[in-house]
Amino acid sequence: MEFVNTLPKGSILNGETYRYEVIEPIGQGSFGIAYKAKMFFKTQNESGVLVEKSEIVAVKEFFIKKQNGRSGSSVTEGSSHGIFSYYKKEFEHEANNLRYMVHPHIVQVYELFYGNDTVYYSMKFLNKKSLDNLIAEKGKLNENEALRFLQDIGSALSCMHDYKMLHLDLKPGNIMINDQGEAVLIDFGLSKRYNQDGTGKESTDIGKGTPGYAPIEQSNQTGNGDFAATMDIYALGATLFKMLTGQRPPLATEIKLEGFPAYILQEAGVDERIMPAVAKAMNPDKNKRFQTVDEFINACLPEPDYDKADDLEAQADDATTNIQRIALLKECFAADPTRLEVAKRLDDYFMDIKDYVQSAEWCLKAAKLGDSEAQRDIGDMYACGDGVPQNDYLAVKWYREAAYNGNSNAQTRLAEMYYAGKGVPQDFIEAARWYKMVVDSDPKNTESIYSLGYMYEYGQGVPQDYLKAAQLYEKVADAHEAKGIKLLDTICRIPDCMFRLAYLYQFGLGVTTNYTKAIHYYQKAIKYNHATAMFNLGCMYMDGQGVPVNQEMAVQLWQDAVNVKVYDDEEISSGGLYAMFNLGVCYERGWGCTQNYETALYWYNKAIEHGHEKAESAIQNLKNRMTEERKSNGLLGKLKKWLS
Repeated sequence: MEFVNTLPKGSILNGETYRYEVIEPIGQGSFGIAYKAKMFFKTQNESGVLVEKSEIVAVKEFFIKKQNGRSGSSVTEGSSHGIFSYYKKEFEHEANNLRYMVHPHIVQVYELFYGNDTVYYSMKFLNKKSLDNLIAEKGKLNENEALRFLQDIGSALSCMHDYKMLHLDLKPGNIMINDQGEAVLIDFGLSKRYNQDGTGKESTDIGKGTPGYAPIEQSNQTGNGDFAATMDIYALGATLFKMLTGQRPPLATEIKLEGFPAYILQEAGVDERIMPAVAKAMNPDKNKRFQTVDEFINACLPEPDYDKADDLEAQADDATTNIQRIALLKECFAADPTRLEVAKRLDDYFMDIKDYVQSAEWCLKAAKLGDSEAQRDIGDMYACGDGVPQNDYLAVKWYREAAYNGNSNAQTRLAEMYYAGKGVPQDFIEAARWYKMVVDSDPKNTESIYSLGYMYEYGQGVPQDYLKAAQLYEKVADAHEAKGIKLLDTICRIPDCMFRLAYLYQFGLGVTTNYTKAIHYYQKAIKYNHATAMFNLGCMYMDGQGVPVNQEMAVQLWQDAVNVKVYDDEEISSGGLYAMFNLGVCYERGWGCTQNYETALYWYNKAIEHGHEKAESAIQNLKNRMTEERKSNGLLGKLKKWLS
């Protein structure tokens, strides 16, 4: 291929996060130049020292071949500024859509960046050929190979459709084969994102696609149209047609006028099971196509080969390396896609090696096979953005699946989503309903017991009932003792129940005021390093509630509360914040410690840093007090004291 106006070898590009050195151009189209490049980045070595490392990547540069020129490294626009600006936005759109998706069969984009009066994005380098090149070399693909690629691309499309995104230009030329022989989807130049209700996020019309791969309705689709996965399903059917026959798929208009050419598939020796599936995927009427990618793929796959799968699973058990084991288990699952335990094993293997993207893919397969633990896990992945783009809507979808399958942890997660209004409208009544379901079925689920108690305490989704709250808190507070559980372990609400119960006894809410019990439960919570329990107990020692006044003990408890770390970082708890302010008061007044204005100012300033509302006025009052004392200790002040 002849390249025009490319950057010379050794050119340096500075991205937002990484630095790049151009090795050579590897492709040029009408609107861009692709380069093989070395990406430099900083990372820590085993000793914790920052070192520079590099990785081979692909960098795509926006460059209109028929319009742009180059002055040094900079891109010159040519005669029409409007055209350059328009297609530059389209290029940025492509990069941003690719960055949004995270999937093992979608090319990984590292960053979008600007320079040389144009825009670039970097992505994983795929050192193989396109699916189109492979078909051209072989003439056509055998059925097993074609179905394997179909599943790879189908899983990528299915993931996109879950996020309400259409590719709209699926074809063999936009599919690369990676080093593992797997298909990877590229080129999101025409892709379009939709809202969860199916309406378009962008007002621009969608692209017309590629003849043979685009359905008729794609030419007529407007920017505000509804989400239609069937357009990508048509293109996936056409891609399978090309893989199995080696021939260009018929135009959509030809199929509408002349019917689907099943004879071409027959002449290529395609299995009779697959032919009607391809014809259905490419039906001119979108309503008569498969409505989901999974439906299409399942219609193409042969009956499970149990004997082959058994043999491959046995080989995997005897494999000496994880690489061999993973490859064999993937083959095993391809032979029998109903093997839940194989999917779960692959999920575990990828999780162990911290490949969260592939772990999520196999967790999703296990979830689709109905495993409630996998459904809960993939819900967590979507909620946190681990291995998949963060998406509360999909997290709720999978929590609900697992919840209806009786998974109590998923029921708790679902209740949390309703409580917080994440992925669903906020609904305290629905949150309380799910919490009640968990409490009735799983009395050891401390998260749900605490949360339901809290809702009764504050009247959220249920009538306010302090006594009911106290009874729920007591179930946890009296059933557990400190065993080194971290305070904010997401499944541990033991210290929180102890604290809330102590609070109810301290102020007589739903129960008779009982300082002895309040102190007892505060002390139990303190064993778990509960900062707000330390603060409240310090207040009881300062005021003499249930104990003799002991200011020194109060100061010590507040010092301890300040030192409690939240989530192992420097974030301060609410108890620590109030303790900071109270320490300022104590050092200002000399309560339980030696009076020291400088130390008082230190604690007031710390409280201001963390947002305490009264700390600024306390500092001003202290500064006024210090000024008055300096005046009274001066010569004039001493004279006034002598005269009085």
